[in-house]
Order: sequence, then C-alpha cells, then structure tokens
Amino acid sequence: MTDKPHHPLTIDGEPRAFFGRRSGKRLHKGQERLFQDLLPTIEIAYPETTLEP
Repeated sequence: MTDKPHHPLTIDGEPRAFFGRRSGKRLHKGQERLFQDLLPTIEIAYPETTLEP
C-alpha cells in the first residue's frame, strides 16, 4: 500500500487517486477574517423545485 498513514484509501483499501493540492498556503489576514466572520453568515436558499441549468 502506502507509507503515508493519512493517504486516503478506496473501499478496497487501495490508495485513492488524487489530483491537485492537498493543502495550500495560509490565508492573508483579511482573507482569514472574511473566512471566519462573513462566510458563516452567508446562506444559499435553494428553491423547492428542481434547478434548471
């Protein structure tokens, strides 16, 4: 398998394919403040009917 204990595995126990970055750089102070304060207050209201593309 893999020597990385945090490597995600499939249901069969095989290492899962991963494309992209696992973690990025830290946010700037202003971005972090928005992430902590503004993001939790934003709510997306979904319509009761199906969405049309």
